[in-house]
Parts: sequence; C-alpha cells; structure tokens
Amino acid sequence: MISRRRTGQRETRRPLPRSLDPLPDEALPGFVLRLAHRLDRTPARIAELTGLTEPHQVKPNLGRRIYLDPAAQARFAAATRLHPDEVADLCVAALADRYAPLSAQFLGRTRQPESVANDPWVFGRAIRYCPPCLAGDGSTVQNLHGGAWQRRWHLPVIFACLTHRRLLARDCPSCQRPAHHEANQPVPTPTVPGLHPAQCRNRISGRFRTPNLCGNRLDREPDPHAADLTVADLESRQVLRAQQNISTLLDPSEPGTSSAFGESATVAQFFTDLRLLASLTTLTWPVAAPLLTDRLLRDALDRHATRRHQVVADMRVTGKHLQRHVIFDQPPTDSLASAALMLLLHRLSASPSATEILASLLDHPDVTVWTSHFFTAEPHCSPGLRAAIAVPVSAHRRGARRAAAPPLRARKARTPRQPRLHRPAVKPPTPVTTVNPTRPLAPYRFGPQHIPAFLTDTWAAVHLHLAGVDQRMLRRAAACTLVSRSGYLSYGRAAVQLGLPSDAGDYAMRIVNRWRAADPVNRRRFDTALQALTDLLETCELIDYRQRRRVMATWTINTDLWHTISAELQRTQRGAQVPHSDWSDRKRITATALAWIEVTQGEHRYAPQRHHSPGAIPGTTTDRGLSIDRAWWRLRNGKPGQHYWELRAALIPHLTELATAIDDHRISAN
Repeated sequence: MISRRRTGQRETRRPLPRSLDPLPDEALPGFVLRLAHRLDRTPARIAELTGLTEPHQVKPNLGRRIYLDPAAQARFAAATRLHPDEVADLCVAALADRYAPLSAQFLGRTRQPESVANDPWVFGRAIRYCPPCLAGDGSTVQNLHGGAWQRRWHLPVIFACLTHRRLLARDCPSCQRPAHHEANQPVPTPTVPGLHPAQCRNRISGRFRTPNLCGNRLDREPDPHAADLTVADLESRQVLRAQQNISTLLDPSEPGTSSAFGESATVAQFFTDLRLLASLTTLTWPVAAPLLTDRLLRDALDRHATRRHQVVADMRVTGKHLQRHVIFDQPPTDSLASAALMLLLHRLSASPSATEILASLLDHPDVTVWTSHFFTAEPHCSPGLRAAIAVPVSAHRRGARRAAAPPLRARKARTPRQPRLHRPAVKPPTPVTTVNPTRPLAPYRFGPQHIPAFLTDTWAAVHLHLAGVDQRMLRRAAACTLVSRSGYLSYGRAAVQLGLPSDAGDYAMRIVNRWRAADPVNRRRFDTALQALTDLLETCELIDYRQRRRVMATWTINTDLWHTISAELQRTQRGAQVPHSDWSDRKRITATALAWIEVTQGEHRYAPQRHHSPGAIPGTTTDRGLSIDRAWWRLRNGKPGQHYWELRAALIPHLTELATAIDDHRISAN
C-alpha cells in the first residue's frame, strides 16, 4: 500500500483505493474515523497509510489533532486524494486567525503544536458533540458512516448546536465519561477495529492494542424526552443568541472586526479579552454574579467556580505547588456553564459601567494572581479593554505605590514622637458608602441594606450551628457573603456596607475559608447554610438595617428615660447586688450600646459607644469598651433574673418602639 521514494527529504505515498469528501467543518480525527469505517481498517492503520503516524510509533504527535505541517498535509492529501487546502481545513488550527488561543504565537509566545493541543482553551483531549449531527443529514454516505465530528466542538466557546438548537453533550450516557477523553493520539484509541465513527471510544479495560471500549452510540438519544432545556428555554435565556454571535465571529466569511467595551477590535483581540476576563471572573466569583439574572445559568457557573476554588484549597492543604492562574484559567467543560460564562462576559463588555464592574473585580484580595498575567497579555488585548481597565489596574502595577510617594526632599522634617499611653481598643469602622447605582441590580429581592451585620441569634442558631470554627468569625463571614451576593461587592467592601472595617471582613473570610478547606464536609455545610439564609431573605419581611445603624450611631438613652428604667429596676431587684448596682452615666452609655446591638443586630466589638471615651486607658474603669464587653458577655451567658437580663427586658419595649419609628422613617440620622 505504501510506496516511498526518497530524494533528499521528499516522500510520496500511493493513494488509498477509496476516500471520502470532507463534510462541512469536519475535524481531522472525525474524518479518519469515517475513512477507517469505510475501508474496514483500524484508525491506527489509516493514520499510518496517510502519514499521520509512523509505523510502530511509540510517542504519537498529539499536535496533529490540531495542526499539520506542510509536509504532513502533502502526504495526507496524496493518500486521501484531497486538495492540500481541504486537508488544511480539516485542522482546528485553521481557525487560529480568529480564535487567538489556537495561534502558535498566542500572547507573543512561540508554541509547538503539542502545546496548543494541551491548551485548556482548546479541547485537545476531549470534545463536546451534538448527537443529531453525528447521526448525519440522511444522505447515503452519512447514513453509512455518520455525520461530522466538527472542528468547532474543540473550542470551549462553542456550547450549542445552532442547527438543532440544543446544548452540546459532553459525557457518554453509558460510561459517563467525556467523549474521546483518552485521546492521547491523533485519533482516539486507534487500534480497535469495527467501531462506527459515532461510537464511544473510551477505554473501559484492557491495554495496548486490545483495549475494551465503551462502544455506546453517541448519535442516539437515550431518552428524547429527557432534554434538560427546550429550545424555548434556550431562547428565553439568550443562550442561542450568544452562541450565534460567537459563531459569526469565527466565520471566515464575516468581517474580521468586532466591538469590545465600546471600541473596535479584531476578532483575535476579542477572544483574548474573553479568556482573560473568564479567568478573572472565576477567580473573583461571586463578585460578578449579579450580571447573570437567570438562576439556572448562575447556579451552573457557580458550580464551575466552586470546583476551581476547591482545587486551590485542596492543593494548599496537601502542600502541592500552587499555580493559581493555571487553575482559574480552566474554562467550564459543562455546556450550560460555558453558556453562562459567555453570556456574562458579553454583558460585561457591553455594559456602560464596565469600568466600575472591573474595579469591583480587581478589589479581590487574590487578584494579583490575575494582574501579573494581564500585564504580559495587555499588548494583545483590545483597545477597549485596555481603556476600561486602565484605572482599576493601575494600583497593581509594579512600582505604583513607590511612584505615588513624594520624593524624599519634599518630605517635612519629622517631629519627636510623643509617648503613647494607650491604643484604641477597636479600630474605628470605615465610613459606610452606598452601592453605585449604575451597577447591575443583584438577582435577589434583598440588598446589602437588609443584612444584619452579625445576623440574628435565631438565624445563627438555626442555620449556623457549625462546629470547628469560631462562631463570631462564622457569623461575620456569613453576613459579608450575603452582602457580597446581593450587592455586587467584594468581601472587604461588603464589610464596609455592614459598618465594619474592611479588614474585619477579609480576616473573617480567611478564618472561615481555612476551616472550609480543611474538610469537604465543612464546605458543604457552610454552603448549605448560606443557601438557606439566602432563601430565608427571599421570603421574609425585609428590614433596612443600614438605616437603623445610621440612626443608632448617634442615638443615646436620654437622662429621663434612664432614670425611669433604673428606678423600675431598683424596685424589682432583690439580693445582695442591689446596693452595689451602678446607675451612673457610664452605665447609661453601656446600656445604649446594648440597645444598639439589639436594634441593629450588630457585633458588640463595633458598637459606636466604644469611642465615647477617647482618653481612657484600656483595661480601666474609664474604658467604655471594657464595660461593653463585660455587659455583653454577662448578657450572653446569664439567665433570667440576673441584672443584665432584667436590664435588657426593661429596655425591650422602648427599643421595639424605637425600631418601628426608624423603619417608618419617623426618626432619621442627625
């Protein structure tokens, strides 16, 4: 069958006795499978006869699934009686002019074909598929040998079939593994004869030349009535429209320009932007979640991002070398999650507040992982993205802080440092800022203003009774996470919305994330608790805790009310503590702090009354913070009949009336 005459490096091959015409958008491995089925040969034999592999080749060239060099193209064309241009069109690399991750010069780095095939944004070792497409169009040839395994199915940005208006499948229904996921050769498991091109070629058992394959027909629906999403579902969620836009960009007959962030860009720049923003979205998830208003799409993308973050957590626990950018650069393999991500990124690039959204994403504590890669890729991005991200990313550039400092000669002479007698017990909270109204609305009926800073005792007892983690950090982290979900905020900014210092929210999240990473059970329990709290806020009566915090920040128990409460308690108190009870102005401020905690459901460490004694020495009777801490502890660990329990009971009727007046806007902040 093979005739070789060598003249220098030239080599000719005898044509095969029969061949096939390539189908539209057919990929090289699929063509070899169809040709092997027609000639009743194994795909390995066809690969040898056409020059894709050498006889008894130990290490096949995986890159030939994606790219053929000119010599290999000529050999394959001669053997299959095809024109060299037809052979070139069988390679996925033919799309490289538009789809940047396929380029051998991606981001200015020269890559070998094997590296391109191993790129996470090129499905080189697995492929999605459309069962009706594999079944063929009803023609004689396709009835015999099946339809095309299409080139575009190798790209993560292709998640739906526009011909049959359905999402692409990923796993074989029988072996539950990705299609062709053992494809470590130009053609998957090529030594097994007699299989139809649409049969699953995943290895079940066996080795070397006689493996046992799955063999399930991928062109047959196991249950035609079990489709996850109907055509109407996909259209209502704009999934098919998003896929149509991407497919148009990949079409060589269409213009080679697009629009990104309000400016013109090449299609290659558009897909470079897409990849960079996809990894940023996954790294900072769920900051960008409000861009997805559909719950089904948001949940699909949430599962993908959670898996990526869990990989990082597991690697930290086991002490493995951590390359976080590589982990977060992995695109979704599930078609629905891919659709959700592409739709989210399309909305981001078209949003008039893109700079604001990017600033929120870049506020994430781990964003340095992404920015260091962005600075390398920046020359290859679209002008629109570079302009939109210029201000938010400027603080992360090397030397930015050093450049911002004044020159040494301009600094004022230092005055002798005065001795410091004390340190404040608690860092004053950062002033509360409101959520930018130009950002997309969150997909929940509640907003950041409806989240109590320390949650409520009832919510914590029912949903957050979790062992192995500090309960105060757990409640604070849960509140920050709920605010982050509802208001398009990072955890630091979420803490500010709750009236806390930003570092308090970040610290609580680090403690809780460390606990979650220690055991998958902890992660599931915390995620379940957050979902339960989210569902509760979706149905309960909402309270504007932000307004309560603003009013209560300057509110105090007036002298007349304090005399009334103290006189009532003195009449009802019994026991040895009566003569020693303190009813001074100091106790009135402590009671005001307890009232603030009750009305705002805040954390006692951040009660504003702690700052009413700026000259106090910590640990002494003049320290308001110490008095508030003791009162809070005695209230939490006491029982009915004890002093602070009775004080709280006497305050409750007045505080209920006060809270109602604040909620009705009859009382406002001074």
